[in-house]
Amino acid sequence: MYQKFQLYIIILFFFFGKLNLIYSETQKDYFVDNLIEKNNDFFRPITNEKVLGQLFRSFRANSILVKIEFVGVVTRKGKNGHWTRWWLNGKKKSSGEFINSKKNGLWIEWREDGLIFSKMYYELGNLIKILNCIKEDCN
Repeated sequence: MYQKFQLYIIILFFFFGKLNLIYSETQKDYFVDNLIEKNNDFFRPITNEKVLGQLFRSFRANSILVKIEFVGVVTRKGKNGHWTRWWLNGKKKSSGEFINSKKNGLWIEWREDGLIFSKMYYELGNLIKILNCIKEDCN
């Protein structure tokens, strides 16, 4: 009986280990410039396939790649971890944390000229406090 139990445990670990391996292999790196964002999910434009993985933003000058910046991670539960969005000129647009596609903690928004526009505080998607950094001191 005990040996049979051990065998079941080994099979379960093997099975779930394989599932984890399959899941991690399906996550890839994507450029957000080439995706469509809809309802907090990202899709490939032609196949409409939902993507999971790390998202990056590329910046070009005269069709030459100038730099690549990390945007964030999309998992099966949505946007997670630290995210940064960028203006077309390469300056930050917004930055903060997501938990299952819900904003959490401090989020900062910048104007296109690079000045801080606002600071917002969230708790799992609920806006708690907002500071207008144009009119108030946000330091």
